[in-house]
Amino acid sequence: MYPVYEIGDDQAATILAKKESYWNDFKAKEIKPAKLSETVSAFANAAGGDIYVGISEDKQSQSMTWVGFDDVEEANAVAHVLF
Repeated sequence: MYPVYEIGDDQAATILAKKESYWNDFKAKEIKPAKLSETVSAFANAAGGDIYVGISEDKQSQSMTWVGFDDVEEANAVAHVLF
């Protein structure tokens, strides 16, 4: 089993204040496991970094929203890629 953490509004705001870069990437919770694997592999073959899954992007306004997962079961596909 893997650890489960709930984050508060302050932590979500801190994450959302970051910019996507070579070291930070935001992914929607609907990401396909194969696509997430590509991102994980790219980070592993580079300098590393942080991948945040559960963040939706409004392309029109270019704003990010913390969506997260409703429960552990919903996050299983992501967890299998990462662990």
